[in-house]
Amino acid sequence: METEGPIHVLIVHHQDLVAEGLAARLAAEPDLTVVGHCASGRAAVARAQSLHPDVMLIDYSLPGPMGCVETVMQTRHAAPRCRAIILSDIAEGDVILRAFQAGAANYVLKDVTASRLIECIREAGRHQVTLDPYVTHLLVRQLAEDEVGPKSPPTRTELEVAQLLVDGRSNDQMAAELAMGMSSVKRHVASVYAKLNVTTRRAAAKEAVRRGWVVPR
Repeated sequence: METEGPIHVLIVHHQDLVAEGLAARLAAEPDLTVVGHCASGRAAVARAQSLHPDVMLIDYSLPGPMGCVETVMQTRHAAPRCRAIILSDIAEGDVILRAFQAGAANYVLKDVTASRLIECIREAGRHQVTLDPYVTHLLVRQLAEDEVGPKSPPTRTELEVAQLLVDGRSNDQMAAELAMGMSSVKRHVASVYAKLNVTTRRAAAKEAVRRGWVVPR
């Protein structure tokens, strides 16, 4: 069913300046209404339940124990009518596939123009989706690779990340322990998820132990 009246948008971004800029740009559109902004996954799920947005615009690099993909998954169950658009700078097929498996309505790269992003929001509000051609290419290539055969074995870094997932570490803690940037941590976590064919931290930890990648400490 298409949304009648203005499309209500919830912005989920940990940088206030970026969120405020997005809100100001969307406010210029008469058919879009920003109903709120939050900076964490848990807050996003709660706001989606209370504010009933039609669309949630969420940054892939969301910090904290509940990352973007898990937030999308939980929001899908908590507020089924809310359509999630992931805004990301990661152009990798396995990450994109996992986003859609979690229930995202669209995956938009950050080099998108403002006018195209607004159109993506309108499409999501109407329960329609038009993927960027490059995102479509990456997604199709990933699906083709998955059909060819099993994924490559985990790298040393992926095993270290898997161990930290089993230990219950957050992304921030992983970055400190592995001496790497947050974007690198998220990329390795996404790779671990893809190779284990899971979409949450809890499932990744369980599957990593089951497959013998790591042992509980």
